[in-house]
Order: sequence, then C-alpha cells, then structure tokens
Amino acid sequence: MLCDNKKTKQQLIEELVALRRRVSGISEDNKDKCSLSDFEMDSWSLLQNAPFVAIKWNLDFEVVEWNLAAESVFGYTKSEALGRHAVGLIVPESVREQVNKIWDDLLKNSGGFFSRNENSTKDGRKVICDWSNTTLVDKSGKVIGVVSLVHDITDTTKTQEALIESENKYRTLFEKSADAILIIEGDQFVDCNSATVAMLGYESREELLETHPSELSPEKQPDGQSSFEKANEFMSIAFSRGSHRFEWEHVKHDGTVFPVEVLLTAVPSHGKNFLHVVWRDITERKRLEGLESRAARLDTAGTIAGQVAHDFNNLLGPLVAYPDLIRMKLPKDHPTLKYLARIESSAKKIADINQQLLSLGRRGHYNMEVFDLNDVVQQAINGMPPLADNITCSTELQADIMKTLGGSSQVHRVITNLLCNAVDALHVGGSIRVRTENYYADEVSGVYGRVPKGEYVKLTVSDTGCGISDEIVQKILDPFFTTKASDKVRGSGLGLSVVDAVLKDHGGYLDLVTKVGEGASFYLYFPVTRNKLITDSTEKIIGGNESVLVIDDDEMQRDVSTNLLRGLGYRVSVAESGESALEFLKENPHDLLVLDMVMPPGIDGTETYRRILEFYPNQKAILASGFSESDRVSEAQALGAGAFVKKPLTRRALAAAVRRELDRRVEQEATAH
Repeated sequence: MLCDNKKTKQQLIEELVALRRRVSGISEDNKDKCSLSDFEMDSWSLLQNAPFVAIKWNLDFEVVEWNLAAESVFGYTKSEALGRHAVGLIVPESVREQVNKIWDDLLKNSGGFFSRNENSTKDGRKVICDWSNTTLVDKSGKVIGVVSLVHDITDTTKTQEALIESENKYRTLFEKSADAILIIEGDQFVDCNSATVAMLGYESREELLETHPSELSPEKQPDGQSSFEKANEFMSIAFSRGSHRFEWEHVKHDGTVFPVEVLLTAVPSHGKNFLHVVWRDITERKRLEGLESRAARLDTAGTIAGQVAHDFNNLLGPLVAYPDLIRMKLPKDHPTLKYLARIESSAKKIADINQQLLSLGRRGHYNMEVFDLNDVVQQAINGMPPLADNITCSTELQADIMKTLGGSSQVHRVITNLLCNAVDALHVGGSIRVRTENYYADEVSGVYGRVPKGEYVKLTVSDTGCGISDEIVQKILDPFFTTKASDKVRGSGLGLSVVDAVLKDHGGYLDLVTKVGEGASFYLYFPVTRNKLITDSTEKIIGGNESVLVIDDDEMQRDVSTNLLRGLGYRVSVAESGESALEFLKENPHDLLVLDMVMPPGIDGTETYRRILEFYPNQKAILASGFSESDRVSEAQALGAGAFVKKPLTRRALAAAVRRELDRRVEQEATAH
C-alpha cells in the first residue's frame, strides 16, 4: 500500500537532527551545539549507529548506505552490500517482478510504503521484517532516493505463531476430547466443549452455558451428603492443592443420573480464579466393577457351598443307595415299600438340592458329552408342572441347531430353573417363550453380562411378567437370594445362581434384558462343538465275582460302596486311606480299586494310584468323588485309571463303571496275548 509520505531532504534532515538531540540528551537551549549544518556534513552518522536497520537506496534500488544494524541482521558488511541490488541481496529472486512493481509505484508516487516481508540473510536464514520505505526528494521535489527503516520481528513473530499454534492445539484437543471439559469462574460456566453438550443431552453449547452448575448435580450424592456442600469442599481442595480428583454423580438434561470421574484443576489468571474441569463418564466402568464384585461374591459363596455339599454328599449316600438294596430283600407286596418309596423320593430331592450346591461351587460332576439343546429344552418343558389357565408357553426351536458339549442333565436343570423363574413372574398370567438359535457374536456385546465374539448356541427364555427392578437385578445371581414372600412356598434361592455357575462350567455366558412391568428375557450362550452326537443305549446292571478294594476316608461311604458291590456279587475289601491301601495291597492284590479322589489329610487318589502302579503296573481302578472332574482326575486317568463316578453313588452307575472297566482291561490283555 502506497501512502503520501513525501519529504524533502531538508525535512528528513531536520527530523534526524531532532532525533539525534533526543538520543544525545541535548536540550533545546543548547541545540546550537548540534547545528543543521553540522548534521548535513554527516547526515548518516545518526542512522549508522541506530538500534534499527537503516538502508538508503538509489533510484535503481541499489544500496547507497548500510548501517551497523543492517550488518547485524542480514550478515553483510557495508562494503559487501554497497552497490548491490536488493533482489539477490536480501530479497528472494522468486519475487523480483512483484518487488519491481512495488518499487516503480513508490518512485512514481513519491510517497511511502509499509510492508512485512520474509528476507534472506547472508548465511541463508530467513528473517521476518517490517519495512517502512520513504522517498527522498530535493528542493525542487524531484525524487533522489529511498530510505528504508527496517525492524526484525522474527522472534516476535515466532512467539506469536507459537502462541497461536498452541491455542489452536488446545482448542482442537478441547473440542475433540471424548471427555467433557468445562471452564468455570465462580458459579458460572465460561466455556465447554462439544462432548459436554452431548454427554449432558443439551441442544447447544449456549443452552448449557446459561445453566447454573448446581442444576447438573442431584440434591445428594450416593454417600448421602449434600452435593452443594461437597462441591464447595472439593473446589476449596482444588484451589489449595492445585487439583483434586474424585467421583461424582451428575444429572443429564432429561433427569437421568449417571456417574462420572472428575478432575478439578485450579487456574488463576489475571486476578481471577478459574476451574478447569474434566468429566469422564464411568457408567460402563461401574457396570464392570459390579460384575467383578458379583463374580467375587459368587466365588466365595460357591466355595463355601461346595465344601458343605461335599460333606453332605457323604451323609446322603445311604439315603440314596440303601432303598434299592432294602427293596431287593423285601417281598413285592410288603407294606414298608410305600415308606421306602417316600424315603427314596425325598433322598432324590435332597440330592438334587445338593447337586445345585455343588454346581454353585463349580464342583459338581457331569459327563462332558455332545448334546442337542433342542432335545434338552423339550424334555424340560415336558417335565414342567401343569400351567395355570392364564399362562401359555411357546417354543421356537431352530431345526438345524448346532451341537454343544457339556452335561445335558445340568443344562436341563438350568432350563428348568429358568422356566420356574418365568412362571413365578407371571402373577396375573401371561406368556413364556423359549427360543433356540445358532448365533454368531461378531463383537463383544451384552447388557447385563459380557458376551465375547464367537459362535454360540443361543437359548432365550422370555416372559411377559412383572420384570426385575434395577435394585434387585444386581442381586439375582447371589446364592440364596429370593424374592418369594414367606406366605408362599419359599425357594432355595439357588436357581439363577446355579444357572450362572453351570454356564461358566460350559464356557458359556449369561445376559438379560428386563424392565419393570414389561417382563424379562434371559439369554444363554453355549459354545458350539462340531463333534458328532452319539446315542448310547441303556446299560443293564451286571455284576461279577472279581475282588474289589474300596479306598475311601469316609466310613459311611465305605459301607455304601461295600454293600452295593457285594450285592452285585463282588468280593470286597476296604481301606480308610491311601497310605493304608498301599500297605494292604502289597500282600493282598485285588482286581479293581474303587478310589476316592479326596482323602485329607493324607495322600489323594491320584498319588495313591501312582504309588500302587510302582508295584502293580497294570492295576485296574475307577475313580469316585463328589467334586468335579478336576485336573487330578485327568492325571489319574492318564496313568491308566478308568471311569469317574460321581457321588452319591447309585447301584446302576457303580455297576456299569466297574463292569466296563474290568471288561475293557480283560479285552486289552486278551488282545495282547
């Protein structure tokens, strides 16, 4: 931009004389000591030592004068600069045409020109300079040259650019942050980012900034303290310590309360106290912490339940086993048989509850077999008690359902528990729907529980009942938790706990969706298997006359096993520990061992079998325990032991396992010979 800045040489000299007087401290009274004539003789002396760059050009834009500051900024000495054209000296060749046009306009209009340019130094550095260019004219008004006063603003510009860049970066981080960020002064919002608006459900930033901070918190926090009082306390801590981190509950625009983690940072600025606030929504974290806490509670309860159930199993043995033996010794029309049947029925129910305790403790045993979930679902539905007239139950079973691996009887128990739970929820009638489907989860999902990616056979049991409140839904898997009133038939509180435990044993997952007044849907995900389904025919009860040694630390269990085996024709001996069995067998070899797996405080079944093999390498054995089929069972079977039989023992199960093991070994030995 050209400006009217015409000055004669005389005017410029007078200005420079005045500047020299001020720099030299010469008063107006003593100005004769610095006369104009003196300055004319050395008109460049003042500019030569000025703290700013001064350059005088002739009409061809060649250097006529070059002061010391110019040497410092551009790196050329005066002798190197004199006579050189600006382009190629300190102006890049690439802008020659643009510079020539500006120069021509300046000379034609005999005025001044201000510009900000990027110039070059002798060593190739780039410097940013403000240029004030003024034409010099003689007394006749003819332009005779140009004086340029130049200010190097490189450092200032870089600082400004750095500040702008820093501000842009902060604003970008501020806006792009997934966390809510707010700036508060006193009791007023000053600024907030888009995440804050979205997190709190407001329409716009302006609407949120007009809201008072107190409107975003409930009256009280979860600990019962006033939100207002706690907020003031935490702000005081932030200003005294610099920052403060804590958990808080906030209220969305629609009234929803949700948990956040808050970081308050005090930022004093220009005499004011600002708070930089970062909110992070921790709803999902709280949900996962709840799941972990629930899992820990279940593990603890399961451990206790499993220990109790194991001891209870030993006491239950005679109640399950002896009715069958007594029945064999009584006439078919004996009046005692009806009482025996009731004892047997009660014992089975007790055994069923005990099995649920073992399942809860992840200690229940069941054979891992390939099964069809549709078959188990149908069996469970067929076994339901008659439904009330106002309750219906429908199924939607996928025809080509994939197979799963596990204990079909345990899964049957799971489905039965869910069906009973659904019926209980239908106080005034409604419907139950059971659905199976092949399902592939292509991402981690789940509302109540976490379902990883993978292939599953999915079972859905839905009802249109009363639904489950948020408060209760967090407790439904807790052992012994029940909502049934005392005037009704009280449940054991194990139903859903067992569902969860059995699913975990199968490597499966549980999820649910429920709403009060709208029913509940339980979703069970079983991993699929591509092994083939094998249907076994019912085995007949067959005995024998071989010798069997029962090794068990519980006297009652030894009696049960002895009576069952002798009833089948076997010759039976007993040992109360692994150590006593070792001593007894050295002098009294037996065809088969019935080996208890857990015999504290002595050696367990696996170690007992290992030591027996040292002197009887082909010893036959089956394993028995009320606990699940553990790694120790697998170790014993790897050594050569046969089937694993769960307690309480039944005549049929024990007979089948003993006979199958004896016959299998005989066949192998016959083949070897």
